[in-house]
Amino acid sequence: MSARSRIAHVLLGAGAVTLVAWLVGTWLGGLTLADRPGLQIVLGHGSNVRLAAWLALAAFLVSPERLQWVDHAERWLSGRARWAIPAAFTAWLVVWKVAQHLAFETTSLDLSIFHYAVRYAWADGPGFVWSFSLGRSLFSEHFEPIVLAAVPLDMLTRSPFSLLIPEALACGAGLALAVGCARAFGLRPALAWLMGLAYATNLTWWDAFRYDFHPESMLPAGVFATLWALKARKPVLLALAVFFTLCLKEDMAIVLVPAVALGWWDEKRRWQAPALVALVSLAWCVISLKFIIPAARGPGGQWSLFAERYAAWGATPAEAVVSMLTRPGDLAAVIFGGPVSGLMAQLGYVALLDPIGLLASVPALLEQRLTNYETQNTLKLYYGIGPLTV
Repeated sequence: MSARSRIAHVLLGAGAVTLVAWLVGTWLGGLTLADRPGLQIVLGHGSNVRLAAWLALAAFLVSPERLQWVDHAERWLSGRARWAIPAAFTAWLVVWKVAQHLAFETTSLDLSIFHYAVRYAWADGPGFVWSFSLGRSLFSEHFEPIVLAAVPLDMLTRSPFSLLIPEALACGAGLALAVGCARAFGLRPALAWLMGLAYATNLTWWDAFRYDFHPESMLPAGVFATLWALKARKPVLLALAVFFTLCLKEDMAIVLVPAVALGWWDEKRRWQAPALVALVSLAWCVISLKFIIPAARGPGGQWSLFAERYAAWGATPAEAVVSMLTRPGDLAAVIFGGPVSGLMAQLGYVALLDPIGLLASVPALLEQRLTNYETQNTLKLYYGIGPLTV
């Protein structure tokens, strides 16, 4: 074995040890080995994964057998590992989520809101899907019918696990869907699994998943499933994926329409299915915002999100569009601001290589960045998942 091969094996081993240390630290809720000025070593932190990735990349570049490595890895990843890895990842997410809740390490803010809504969807209470924090129906603020899918499980468990476990299952399935979507679009196995790794280790998605329950953490899985079904010509899977994604929130069209447009751009002759998905998504959005949410607010209640959070750009969507067209400087600062750069940095700025994909993400970026709500306009927690997915 040559010296370069030995160095490569040492680097690869160090990367594997680092990744295992991250898993152990995550299970323990974070394990601090050193914490003093100039030296901080914490197992279970996201930096562990980044270090493992850099060590693996260094090993790959140093090794003279790198092409053989790729061939062996692709054969392995195309075999049983294709489903074994996502299954193990999903099981780990479920166990981690359950352990986190039992250890009282979630904020439980949104979780309690959603769980009360689920409980009042089938049990006696002040009203259907009632939100104690709003004093009215959850659907009067956001139309998120996906929570109703948790009703049967809640009738059995009568606990927040009726939401946490399905969330973990959907997020775990996102890994298999990300890889399948990449393969359907023609990427070789190694690159497809790199895309899956980018999803499974993304900081924005992880922050949303571990912070609290929120439907947006399941958005990547829905979009990946939609694009996979679109490319593989699976109409039943496509219908289920679109329905699942739209049920997450009333505004999912702002992510789904650009996503299927990218699918159409890859194969322009097949426009019928992307066009149908786009029309259904837009119709769902309009009906939700114009009819369902105001109706849930009751007599005299109007949907007022623009008045509350978008006042600086206009009281109505039309006024906001005019403001964006007449204030290009302010709009550019919104699109190219620091939070956007930080979001792209999580993917190594690879998105810059695809101008069409960047353009498709602008609507989802504007929805979040134009608000006066700090957590939202800085793309923290689940607010950055939509633009990141596109």
